[in-house]
Parts: sequence; structure tokens; C-alpha cells
Amino acid sequence: MNFQKSNNEKKENIIIDKHETEKEKVKSFAEKYTGWIILIVMIIMIIWLGASGTSFGQVMINITYWFKNRFGMLGIYIGLVVISTFGNFTVIFPVPYTFALIAVATIPGVNPFLVGISGAIGATVGEISAWAIGKSTQVAVGDQVKFNRMKGYVERGLAPLLIFIFAATPLPDDAFLIVLGFVNYPLRKVIPWCLLGKFVLCFISAAIPVWLMHVPMTDSFGSWLFNLYNAGVTDPNPTWGLWLLGLFGVDLKAAEQGISPEVTTQEIIVSTIIWIVTIVFVFLFIYVDWGKIFKRKKKQNL
Repeated sequence: MNFQKSNNEKKENIIIDKHETEKEKVKSFAEKYTGWIILIVMIIMIIWLGASGTSFGQVMINITYWFKNRFGMLGIYIGLVVISTFGNFTVIFPVPYTFALIAVATIPGVNPFLVGISGAIGATVGEISAWAIGKSTQVAVGDQVKFNRMKGYVERGLAPLLIFIFAATPLPDDAFLIVLGFVNYPLRKVIPWCLLGKFVLCFISAAIPVWLMHVPMTDSFGSWLFNLYNAGVTDPNPTWGLWLLGLFGVDLKAAEQGISPEVTTQEIIVSTIIWIVTIVFVFLFIYVDWGKIFKRKKKQNL
């Protein structure tokens, strides 16, 4: 009887071990490749939009005007909260939600200050997910050296400053927020500094395009660039803001009128390439651990 019981226990342990091994494999695969899969999906989507005769930027601005036409200016700010929340909720591969802020800021009548507040609220709500992961799972960051270094910063009382810096810049702040959750750093202390930092980032992201919309391309370099490629801008007095929007395939007048802009094949190809390059750059900046790569290269050269 005891022998049979022992065999049954061994079989159960083997099944449990196999199950745990499978879970570890799935987890390892997700950690390694989910970001790349999302990147590929986004690139395919951008190419598909280009093949359909539009751009990712035009779709974004059309959605923004849809909110405006149905809910007024308040709808735009509510939409920004939703977009910013989603953009910061994706811990594996953060969505560059600042593109939406830039697009919205170019709409006449939009207040950059309110854009900053709306974006900051949504971004902060989204970033809480990273803190919650560290708090609930109590799983440390994969790179133990980096984890210990960030933990040391918290113990030295530098958490508020670092929360603000990471939130106010394009630096990936998810890893640090996970550490804060892991060491039980109070959420009530995270939110104010994260909110302030995100406001700075969102406000600047909104204010710069508003300023560029009023900066004419009258200097020699601007004139040369516009003559080289006008990005579909037909305005007799083009500004840097209009030209950059055109570079990303955005036609404000068409979006305002609710019509499809008339674009050439060249404009579609250029805007598609610009979007792909931008998305890849953001991905490489945020997702790739360059410190680890440089360290590995340094060891190989020794």
C-alpha cells in the first residue's frame, strides 16, 4: 500500500514538474518575443494602411476629429485620457501615445495645458499597472544587478526624484515602477510625482507642435527642404508644423472636413517609411537593453 502511494506521489510530482516547466517555457517565450511580435504586427498594420491609400497618422487624426465632432472639445480630452492610459498600460511594449498628443495639439482651439493634464492623468493610471505587477507578483526584475541598483536608489530616498525624471522623459519607467512595487513603496507617494512628470512630458509634447504650426519655413534651409519635398502641403505659406504633419501623412483640412485626403503614391510611400522607422526607433530605444548589449560587447573585446 505504501509502495503504491509512493508511486502515485511520484507520478503527481512528475506531472506538476512538467506543468511548471511548460509554464516557464511560455513565460520565457513571452518575455523574449512578445515585444517583437507586437512590433511586427504594428509594422504590418502600417504597411496595410499605406497599401489602402492612407497613413497611420491620418487614421489617428481622423479618430481625434471624430471625438471632437461628436462630443466637442471635452471629447478630445476624454479620448486623450483613454489613449494615454492604454499607451502606458502595455508594460511589455509601451505604445508611443505621445504621437496622439502631438496630433491633437495641432487641432485649432485645443489647449496644450489641458492636453498635458489629460495625458498625464491617463499615463499615470496606466503606469500604475507596472507598480501593481511588482506589488502583486513580488517578482524582481530579470537583471538582478540593475534591480539591486534601483532598489538602492529607493533606500537612499531618491525615489521621488527618479519617478519624476523617468515620467518626464522618454526613459522606460516600467522597470523602476515594478521595483517600487516590489519593495512596497507606497502608491500614494508614486502617483503625485508620476503625475507631475507625465504632465511635463505631455505638455511639452503638445506645446512644441503648436509652436511649430506658427513657425514658417522661410529660412534658407526650410525653403530648400520644402522645395525638395513638400510632403503634400499645398499651403502657400507652409510652416514647419504643417510640413512635419505631411511627412507623417496627416492632412488636417481633410480630417476636419471628414473626407479622405488626396495623396500621391510617393506621399504614401514616404509617410509609411517614416512611420515604420519611427516605430522601430521607439521600440529599440525602449525595449532593447542597450546596457546589457554594451556590457556583452565589452567582455568580448577583452
